[in-house]
Formats: sequence, structure tokens, C-alpha cells
Amino acid sequence: MIFNNARRIALSALLLLPVAGVADDWQFGGHVKYQAAINLYDATSIFGSGGNVAALDQNANLRLKAEKRDSSWDYKVHYEIGALYGDSLEASRSLPTLPYPLYALPNDNNRLFNLTSVIYDEGRGAVAHRLDRASIGYAKGNFVFRAGRDAISWGNGVLFQPMDIFNPFSPTSIDKEYKSGDDMLYSQWLYESGNDLQLVAVARRNSAGAVDAAASSLAGKYRGYIGTFETNLLVARHYDEPFAGLGLAADWGGAVFRSDSTLSFTPDGVIYSGVSNVSYSWTWRNHNVTGFAEYYRNGFGIGNGDYSSLPQPLVDRITRGEVFNLGLDNGAAGVTIELTPRWQFSPTLFVNLDDASSLWQFAANYDWKQNATLLIGGIIPVGPLGTEYGGIPIVGGQYYKPPTSIYARVAYYF
Repeated sequence: MIFNNARRIALSALLLLPVAGVADDWQFGGHVKYQAAINLYDATSIFGSGGNVAALDQNANLRLKAEKRDSSWDYKVHYEIGALYGDSLEASRSLPTLPYPLYALPNDNNRLFNLTSVIYDEGRGAVAHRLDRASIGYAKGNFVFRAGRDAISWGNGVLFQPMDIFNPFSPTSIDKEYKSGDDMLYSQWLYESGNDLQLVAVARRNSAGAVDAAASSLAGKYRGYIGTFETNLLVARHYDEPFAGLGLAADWGGAVFRSDSTLSFTPDGVIYSGVSNVSYSWTWRNHNVTGFAEYYRNGFGIGNGDYSSLPQPLVDRITRGEVFNLGLDNGAAGVTIELTPRWQFSPTLFVNLDDASSLWQFAANYDWKQNATLLIGGIIPVGPLGTEYGGIPIVGGQYYKPPTSIYARVAYYF
């Protein structure tokens, strides 16, 4: 079975290569990344089992890229293989059923094409490989069209992205270089004024494996200007629910202000979510500094601090990878300081404004070589039991809370 799936993935990649293409026409590249982390769980955590536990966790990722542009046509194929190995993965296998998965390999269970295969998934280890990009594009004049597995990003959030309905990054994600791809049809029309219109159709399968409009998405976004404001208007049918969004961005006094407002028309009523932020750059003691502050309203979140029973609409969106926070009102702030031309230090603070718990994230990025980087960082959750970052109740008097973590990641590009 494993070899059959691997053969299918390789064949899918080859079918996207034009018959007339030769190797010299293609641009090849990729990266390899390795990360090691020590995750510290205390006695109150469901991972701690009544005592303090230090878990050593590792992951690695290899991405191989082949891309080609031929006149108005372009072709893109990205293959990746990822591996997890560690104590936390092994411990998660024996945990009771949780409202949403804590550790999960990528899968194409709901995508139109199954281009992912699990090679190994037992004990402390897991390995999967997949085609994360496999698309053909056409661009001529003001018109752009693309078909296949690709990714698209919408929204004005710095960390929180309520208007990005296609595989947004988690706000606390360490690696935001590549989003997971979806099987889509994409088109764009560029106006002479600089405005543009984008249309996206993403076909998905339901839990029974059948292609289902109720599990798919159809969206359109228009970007234009009203005076000095950059405006984005989004309308969509997403998982069988109407969805609308309005994004605004403007410069004022050297700062950049952005906001997104969304409406989800659910069977339980209209749910509002939104994000607003301000970012500013300055020089401090001859160091370049960029800072931001952001407020996020998670309309599906919990405002009363009771996480003992999560509402199903929230669980659905967490499971789909669209929402990552349990709280209704959330804040974040951070700075990036250029310590040297090759060293950058970025502390970030996340706060659940309803229960006052917080998550501190620190990262120091070193531009090690022309084609290699080193990232060293840490995560510290703060808050009492019963709060989002201090520990949410699970079962039997146990709690789940993010671990205190120290990690190092090296990336090499070729």
C-alpha cells in the first residue's frame, strides 16, 4: 500500500510536466529543515501524568521544487516529506479523545485529490510525504488563471487572519514559509487602475469521500482604493454557509493601520469576527525596529471563561484549521529588533483578554549563511488552571495547556 501511494504521488507529479519540456527549462530548488525542542509539562498537564515531564521532540522537512515558465504558461510541482519523532507524539497516542487533535499528520481526506501518503505512524515516530504544489498557470495581459494544488492568502492581520479562509497559519506558528495547498481553480483580472478581482473555487469531499458542494468553497475578492484606503471586499460560499468580509488598510503618520471584518451566516445566526492592528517602524540606538499591536475578535470563541464544553461551531473551525483560539477577545503585540544585519530578535505576547491568560513567544533568527538560517526560541504560557493558556479542563480533573518550550531550528536552501 505504501509503495502504491508513493507511485501515485510520483506519477501525479510527472503528469504535470509538459511533454515538450526539457530539464534545462526548469528551475529546481528546495530546502531541508530540522527542529529540536524540549517541551516542559508540569504536573497539572494531561501530558504530565501527575509529575513534571521534559519531552524531547524533533521534526524534519524536505521540500523539492520544480518550476517552469514558458511564455504565458507556468508549471509548478512541490514535493515534500516530513517526519516527527518525540515523546509528545508518543504520549498523545494514549490520551483520551479530545475536542480537536493536538498532533496530526497532513492528510487529503477532504481534498479533491489524494496526493498525501503516510509512510509510518507508530510509537514515537511518524512520516508522511505529499505533493503540496502541483499546478498549471496561464497569464496574458490583464488575465491570470491557475488550476491545481496551490495556496492563496487573503487578509490584513499580522497574526490573526479571520478573512483568510484557506488554510491560514496558526498565530503561534514558527514556520510560515509555505501554507498547505488546496485543489483549486483560481483566476484574477487586473484593472488598469491597479485594482484587481480574484475568484477561487476549492472542491472538497465530505466525510463519506464524495465530492460535495456543501464541503467546498467558492469565493471572490475585489481589491480597490477609496481615497487613501486600500479596500478588500470578499464574498464567499464556504462549507455551505455564506461568508462576507471587508478589509481596510491605510498609512497615517508613518504608521500602517489595517482591519478585517467578517460575517459568517450560520444556522445559529450571523457571527461577526474581526481583526484590527497598527504597525510602525523606527530606529532605536542605531537598531531598526518594527512593532505592532493587534486585537482579534473570534466570533466563535468563548467569552465567559468556561472551556469545559466547547461549542461545536468552534470545534469545527479548529478541526478545519481556520480558527486557533478559544477565547472571544484576543490581543497580541510584538517587536522585531535588528540587533545586527544578520541577527533579529522578535518577542511576541499573546493575551486572552477575557480570562487574562497569556503566551510569551521569543525568537532569535540568525542569517547564518547565504543559504542557511538558524532560529532559536522559546514559548512560555502564563495563567491559572481553567484559562486558555493556563490549562483548559479535559476529562477526569486533567487539563491541557501549552508546554513551556525551548527550540532550535536550522534551515538550508538549495
